[in-house]
Amino acid sequence: MIVGFAALEDFIRSRTGEVLAQIRGQTTPFGDLPDAMRSASTDAVVRSFASMLPIWRRAGTSLDEIQSIGASLASTKRQPYRLSPLGLFALRNVSKEDIADGLKAFGVTNVWPSINSIAARAALPGLALSDEYDAAHNRRNEAAHDGQANVLQGDLQGFAMPAIAIALGYDALISRAARLLSDGTMTKTSLVTINSVDIRLRTIDRLANGWEEVQEGGPAVASGNRLSVLRSSARQRALVSRDLMVIRPATRIAVEWETTDLG
Repeated sequence: MIVGFAALEDFIRSRTGEVLAQIRGQTTPFGDLPDAMRSASTDAVVRSFASMLPIWRRAGTSLDEIQSIGASLASTKRQPYRLSPLGLFALRNVSKEDIADGLKAFGVTNVWPSINSIAARAALPGLALSDEYDAAHNRRNEAAHDGQANVLQGDLQGFAMPAIAIALGYDALISRAARLLSDGTMTKTSLVTINSVDIRLRTIDRLANGWEEVQEGGPAVASGNRLSVLRSSARQRALVSRDLMVIRPATRIAVEWETTDLG
């Protein structure tokens, strides 16, 4: 469960690295990837070196980092390749513009409206999440840089629910993009892009007498008293149509999800 701004930043960085690791050139040569993805995993990586090198030196990991990233860059000349996430977010603060630019590199259009739409369809806050994110980003930075700043703890804690909504939308979009980049559907010539309408939800809701599974836009598919059993069978059904599974207990802050694009 994502419970704060720093946790959301960490989630975005780690999930981006995980999905990039799935794009290994099994089908598509590096030169055939969309221009934005090729730039994010080469040019942007090189540009990040200068800012990251002092951090690596302080940590005593500079040689390992340079060798690892150098190997990633060199691997793009062949198949399979390994894409470095350094050009996407690195360790700097992640702004709302960074999130938009990062997902655009994955072929996502209308980034924040798409995140809003997925969150709203999952019955999570979804009206102005970019504004929520920006306000929390500014409050966090204000508190970090000014010990006398009048930032209420409740302000930061109140971001927990929007953080979950943003994480859900981000994960759904980047996971779908990673699959299409991996299987050769999205290339520099295909003109394939992604937005919220390309992702269908499959929800499992807590009811008074158990749990109910519903595919978005349709009737109930199944129900049961044991979430673990229903969730397992629902996942098999979701894999067929690559639905985004959203498990919604009575308390929305305890929501969970599973993307099925990457298996």
